[in-house]
Order: sequence, then structure tokens, then C-alpha cells
Amino acid sequence: MKSDVAHIINKHPEIFKSHHDSEYLTLGLFIMHEIIKGEDSFWWPYLEIINFSDLPMLWSKHEVEELQD
Repeated sequence: MKSDVAHIINKHPEIFKSHHDSEYLTLGLFIMHEIIKGEDSFWWPYLEIINFSDLPMLWSKHEVEELQD
């Protein structure tokens, strides 16, 4: 599946490729884009039922550290 946000990611490599949080920023961009698409999004059924606090990008630093070995 080709992403509609690829052109944004490629235009801003300092944010989406070399930033230390680039994975989370990319995921956040993709999710925001899919939410804006609403029912036209392939992901809409999932987005309708997900508890957004379960997304790792919204976890606190402490919550992430608890998962470390």
C-alpha cells in the first residue's frame, strides 16, 4: 500500500528520517492523515474502536521505560 503522506516525509527528512523521534512522528502523521480521511480510510474501522491512549506514540517516557529489558 502506497502512503498518501510519502511526499511530506520525503520533503522533510530532518523530521521524518534523521530526528531521534522520527518513527513516532511518521506514525503520528500517518494516523492523523487517516483520521482526516474518515470513512474513506482503509483504517477507519480500526480507528473507530481503538483507545488512542493505547498507541505507543502517546505513552509517557516512564511507560516506555517499563517495557525495557
